[in-house]
Amino acid sequence: MYQLTRLKLPPSIFLLITIFISVSGYLSAASDSSESPTLPIASIPDPKSIQATIDTTDTTNNTAQKSLAELQKQAYTLWEAGQKEQALVVIQTAINNYPDNIDNYFQRAVWLSELKRYDAAIADSRQALKLDPNNSDILGNLGWYLILKGDFAAAQDTTLKAQALAPQEMAWTVNLAHTYLLQGDKKTAQQWYTKSIQLLPDKETLESGPLADFDLFISKGWQVKTIQNIRTWYQQQAIIHFELTKATQLQIQAQNLSKQGKYAQALPLAQQSLAIREKVLGRKHPETATSLNNLAKIYQQQGQYTKAKPLYKLALAINEKTLGPQHPITA
Repeated sequence: MYQLTRLKLPPSIFLLITIFISVSGYLSAASDSSESPTLPIASIPDPKSIQATIDTTDTTNNTAQKSLAELQKQAYTLWEAGQKEQALVVIQTAINNYPDNIDNYFQRAVWLSELKRYDAAIADSRQALKLDPNNSDILGNLGWYLILKGDFAAAQDTTLKAQALAPQEMAWTVNLAHTYLLQGDKKTAQQWYTKSIQLLPDKETLESGPLADFDLFISKGWQVKTIQNIRTWYQQQAIIHFELTKATQLQIQAQNLSKQGKYAQALPLAQQSLAIREKVLGRKHPETATSLNNLAKIYQQQGQYTKAKPLYKLALAINEKTLGPQHPITA
């Protein structure tokens, strides 16, 4: 269920309070498996420095800002304690007192969506957009709420804007693909899904994000057979992406070690990179040829010319066949 659960605004009192509560032990793990990962411990600032930031955010209106921070902290504490209706009452007070604070609308929309009150979540998101019309996070979340409501056409229009503003945001890219798929345009959906796969950082995000989305759609009875097939395809392509990413990382490590003259350490890494690419891409792929060249170079640097020469020849033959003899790599 892909949405952002924290608004990326500079500097956000709500975000600071969230971190402060997390440090103090108030904030528990996300209740929804699709929620963005919590901050690692190493990245959590010292609570005193957070409080100092809050205290100095607006020196001309210090008392008012503290009052806002207190309301937001109280709302978070109630929500995490399971007192969700009380949390909504407190956040409503914050909205009444600070109607121009985007964080309040954004966060309440997140909570309302978790309670499946999609119309209310949509209304809050639209109110936040009035305050910041080009905020990709607000647009992206609004698109997700519209998907959950079943208004796929409106979701597509909104998510297109979010993705255009933040093309490297995987959530908006995969959600955009969802909007095409759910309207029956499988071809365009796959194009966007392919782009989203390149933005996946890890397997955990794959499981809690896109795959969880597909499972949700299936549970709702939306194009079950089509979505089951797309889910299988997406998972397979994502695994290939992770394997090729690993191959590239191994290759870079091997090259760096070779530059340092550590050929014995570089050799097994280059061999692993080649093995992965041969398995995933096949033995006649240009990237496989690149791995062959890199391995041959390490052998050459070690003076093992009899091992290097056939690898160079094989790499050249692959490139000539796949890229052509006039390509810069083969020319």
